[in-house]
Amino acid sequence: MLKHILILSFLITMSCEDKKDDTNYEPMTGAYLPAHDVAKIVKDGAYYIVYYSGLESVYYDTENSVWVEGMGIGDIPSPLTDDQEPTWISSSVVADVGVKSAPGMLDSRTMYYCMADWDADDGSACIGRATAAGEAPTDLIWEDDGEPIICSDAEGVQNGEPFAIDPAVFTDDIGNLWMVYGSHWSGLWVVELDASTGHLSETAQVGWSPDNTAFTRVAQNLSDPEDEFVAGKVEAAFIYNHDDYYYLFVNWDECCNGIESTYNIRMGRSTSPTGPFWIKRT
Repeated sequence: MLKHILILSFLITMSCEDKKDDTNYEPMTGAYLPAHDVAKIVKDGAYYIVYYSGLESVYYDTENSVWVEGMGIGDIPSPLTDDQEPTWISSSVVADVGVKSAPGMLDSRTMYYCMADWDADDGSACIGRATAAGEAPTDLIWEDDGEPIICSDAEGVQNGEPFAIDPAVFTDDIGNLWMVYGSHWSGLWVVELDASTGHLSETAQVGWSPDNTAFTRVAQNLSDPEDEFVAGKVEAAFIYNHDDYYYLFVNWDECCNGIESTYNIRMGRSTSPTGPFWIKRT
C-alpha cells in the first residue's frame, strides 16, 4: 500500500578525528563538535567543507587527511558577520535576531540560510542567500544578495503561510532550481527559484497565498491537531535528485528533549520535484 509520507530537521553531532600529525594545522583530535542543522558536504578544491548553524564550518583536507576547524571557530569569523552583515536585516521581521542558522548549500560558493525570531516564536523568519569569493576553506569572503529570498511573519503563519526557515536547494532533471523549506505549523513547501538569480521565480514573487500554485506543500504532520505549533512536528527537509526520482528526507517529531526526544528521519520519493512524495508500506 502506498501512502503519503508526512515528513524532518536535525541536530547532528560530528565526530572528527585526527588522522595525521601535522604542525601546520590544529586538527580536531578525537573530540565531538556539536553541530546543529548541518548542511550537505560540499567540495571546494582539495577540501570538503561542512557548514552548520551559526554559519560555522569544519573541513576535511584531502592532501593531509585531517579534519580541521574552519570559519566561525576561534579567530576566523563566520560568514556574514560584522562588516559583512546583510543590509536588509535591519528593516526586516528579524531585525533583532543575531544568529544565522540552518545553511543549505547549492554548491561550495552558494549558501542559503535562515534567521528566525525564536524569542517571539511566532513565525517571524527570513531566508537569505549569499555567494563567496576567495580562497577555500578559511579565506572565503561571503556576500549577501542584498535582499531576502522570502520572509514570514506571525499573521501570515497563523493563516497557513510557510514558516521561512530551513532552506534546501536542488536542481531538477532539466536544470530548473528549486527550494524546499518550512517547519511546523503548515508544514514543508517547495517553490521554484530563478536559476539565474537564485531568488523566487516570477510566478512566486507575488508571495505565498492559498491560491498561488507556485508554492506546493509536500509534507505535514497532523499527529497532534490540538496544538497549533506541535501539530507540525516536521522540519529541515532535504530533497535529493537521483536516477529519475526525487527523495525527500525530513526530520519528524520532537527534538532537543534529552532522552524524551522522539526525533526520527523519514523519507519519501516522487518522480516530480513537487511531489506527491510516497513511502511504500509493506
